[in-house]
Amino acid sequence: MKKIAALWHKLLYSKTFIRIASVLIALVVWIIVMNVASPTNTRTIEGIPVQINYENSTPYRNGLMMLTQDNSFAVDVELEGPRTTLLTLGEDDIHAEFSLDAITAPGTYSIPVKITVDRDNVDVKSISPDEAFMIRFAYSATKTLPVTISYSGSAESGFVIDSEVVEPTNVTVTGPADTVELIDSAYVSVNLQDKQAPFSDTDIIRFRDAEGNDVDGRYLTLSADSADVQVNLLYTKAVPFHLELYNSTGGNENEYTTLRWSQDTITVAGDRDTVSQIEYIDLGRLDLSELSGATTLTYELPVLEGITYRDANETQTVDVTVDMGNTRTKTLSVSAYNLNRYVSYMNGSGVDMSITSSVRITVRTQSEDSDEVSISNLVYRVDTSVTDEEGRYKLNVSLPEGVAGTVLGEYYVSAE
Repeated sequence: MKKIAALWHKLLYSKTFIRIASVLIALVVWIIVMNVASPTNTRTIEGIPVQINYENSTPYRNGLMMLTQDNSFAVDVELEGPRTTLLTLGEDDIHAEFSLDAITAPGTYSIPVKITVDRDNVDVKSISPDEAFMIRFAYSATKTLPVTISYSGSAESGFVIDSEVVEPTNVTVTGPADTVELIDSAYVSVNLQDKQAPFSDTDIIRFRDAEGNDVDGRYLTLSADSADVQVNLLYTKAVPFHLELYNSTGGNENEYTTLRWSQDTITVAGDRDTVSQIEYIDLGRLDLSELSGATTLTYELPVLEGITYRDANETQTVDVTVDMGNTRTKTLSVSAYNLNRYVSYMNGSGVDMSITSSVRITVRTQSEDSDEVSISNLVYRVDTSVTDEEGRYKLNVSLPEGVAGTVLGEYYVSAE
């Protein structure tokens, strides 16, 4: 017993024992103070996000939308409750939400914030800011529009837009009804400055009203915020038409024949190297012996590889009026006797031949030159190497030198 008493005496007067006992006594006193002497306390938790549960809310069911550019609302909440409970509270245990039940029509409302805490015995003492949030509500509307391109700047000289692709092709916009009603078109901006080859671009989608003014995009929600654009450029050049005139029966009528085109030039488009080599559009040859007076003809534009026509009509044709001026046609009867007087033979053959048939020769000249043509000054040449089915020889007839016109038709004569 003496040993036990001595050990206990030694423990009681030990500095280590005294220190441990003091800590335990202080802890018991603190617990008593916290839970008995002062059972409640306050704590402020800052930056609690305010939730907007808009779907199926009263304003949502009434076709209204909130006009806010930033939905990141937050409040500071002062809570009151047991110290031990407050110490263990976290942000996830506190929920802030707008109370929207009173919003039934357009207007600006003072919206209170409702706070709930996931712990018993904890009350909300105050909310900061203590004033309700002022938020405007308006009827909502939706519209779908094609996305167009608004160009600025100029491509390099000679280049034009051949085709363009916009993706997405349409955009659906939702916003305040009064704003959506103003929207007439949707567009993206593309700068063409000094462009000379196909290119791609991306730009945000904007809106204009019917007068071409930009519409304020605040509070608008789009199905796509931007659009991708692909633009194809082609090199262009305006070139004239070319039609070769001739007369199959001989003569020269080009001097008094004029051409009047339905359009003076045609614009061709393609890559620069190909287009640069084109000087005119060749429409072929025209036999004037089949025409008289003023005749309008239609030609199809030729298909050129790698080339398109920018300003052609829908039928891809061009009209030309062939005007032979004030011409006069007359027929001269030439007897066999006169033929033998004036005829010559090609290649020196037939010099001993005698023509036995007469011919009626039709000539066409300008009216003022018609009297200058007679039987005696026509040029006659017999080609003995060419005969018709009846065995007659080819007679080539031409106008006197210096007289513009032609001899119409082909002629054959008999000879022995």
